[in-house]
Amino acid sequence: MLVQNPPGIFPGIEHHMVTGGGGARLHVVETGNSGGRPLVFLHGFSQSWLAWQRQMRSTLADDYRLVALDLRGHDRSDEPAAATPTPRSGPRTSPRCCAS
Repeated sequence: MLVQNPPGIFPGIEHHMVTGGGGARLHVVETGNSGGRPLVFLHGFSQSWLAWQRQMRSTLADDYRLVALDLRGHDRSDEPAAATPTPRSGPRTSPRCCAS
């Protein structure tokens, strides 16, 4: 699904919503050479695709298809479904190398 930019904001950058694992909708942006090799940017915790806006507007776009996304739970992407804890098969132990 193509998401429209507000007029005059981020010209030349296309916004999309794609469905990821578990049905979560992810916000993806792309720009650059559509025939170029993809260069994918992933942001860190508590950020969004905007962390890469300089790169998305750079001369990299001449040669590469630039793709950035909002990870689950960030900016326009859906929050992940509630995590289901997995049962442990025994008591937690320290690794042998670190035991005191």
